[in-house]
Amino acid sequence: MGGSLPDDAFKYLRSCKTLKLSKNLISSIKPLTAWKGLDSLQYLKLSGNQLIKLEPSSFRNLRKLEVLDLSENRIEDIAPDAWKRLKQLIILSLNSNLLTQLKSGQFQHLTQLENLHLHNNGLHSLQNRAFSGLINIRRITLFRNNLYMIGPCLFDPLDFPESSGHPERLEMPLHDQRLDCGSGGGCWIKHAEEQVH
Repeated sequence: MGGSLPDDAFKYLRSCKTLKLSKNLISSIKPLTAWKGLDSLQYLKLSGNQLIKLEPSSFRNLRKLEVLDLSENRIEDIAPDAWKRLKQLIILSLNSNLLTQLKSGQFQHLTQLENLHLHNNGLHSLQNRAFSGLINIRRITLFRNNLYMIGPCLFDPLDFPESSGHPERLEMPLHDQRLDCGSGGGCWIKHAEEQVH
């Protein structure tokens, strides 16, 4: 395929639930037209392409999407509103890209997300509230990164008022990372990786 996805390429696939577009040399997504017609899509595989940046509302027409695989691209920048319409997303794979940091509110629209795969990137820092809005998160993979700084408040305390400001049942593998957790209680995250639920 190569380059951008053709405009309206899927407009007649309204019943399609699974779409695999791995290794098609896709380098960009046009938010307004790329996914038009895929009203029923639940699983989208875009791994092994050449995506570098995700624009605002990159997946705006995929309101029923539950699984999104963006692994093994070259993603280094994600617009704050890239996930804005993905209210049903449960699994997001961003592993094996070129991300170096996660900004505050990076995933704030993904309120149903349970699994977030971020391993094997170049992540060196996680800003405060990088995971705010992830009120149903169960697992975040962060191993094989270059993390040296994690903010003391990765989640928005208002999201979890009954559990000290972070999820109670969270797995966060961090093995092979050398961390400075900062001040103010950021080191709770080290304990989270040791829990098995």
